[in-house]
Amino acid sequence: MKSVDENNFSNKNNSDDDILKEFIPPSFIDEATRLQQKIQRQIEPIIEMQEKMRKLYQPIIVPQQELMKKYEPMLDAQQRIVSILGPYFEAQSRIQQTLEKVYAPLKNIDWEGIKEAAAERLKELDQLLREQENSNWCLDVDLMDSIDEGEIELKELSNHVDANLDGIVKELIAEPIF
Repeated sequence: MKSVDENNFSNKNNSDDDILKEFIPPSFIDEATRLQQKIQRQIEPIIEMQEKMRKLYQPIIVPQQELMKKYEPMLDAQQRIVSILGPYFEAQSRIQQTLEKVYAPLKNIDWEGIKEAAAERLKELDQLLREQENSNWCLDVDLMDSIDEGEIELKELSNHVDANLDGIVKELIAEPIF
């Protein structure tokens, strides 16, 4: 077996080709060269076609470049508009997100249930007014509110009217309808 010195690795006078020839068999180099030439022959039609396409599109490319130069001011203006309106659109988006958060709970409200409950309460108040009317009581809005909110009990209605009769009469006299 040869030593490193015998293979002349330390000898700077050997060329890279000489070193490669020592390790790569000539048949491999010949085969690699043959394959490279074969690939080159197969690529040549593609390169020729690319060159033809470049020549074909050349008359289109120049006017297209000129057209792009003409559109540059318009594109610049568009960019300025986008940069000016950008904060507006961002604010609009934030407002929309905030409104969605505000309205989200409203979507879960049973509006039909509220409507039905309000209709039932109005029926109860109407019944109360009819009963009081049959008892010869004329209830005004303030008195009805006080009864509805539980501030005045129906059994205390006559005591309340007696205690506040002077104020009720003054209000009635002050009303232009009466």
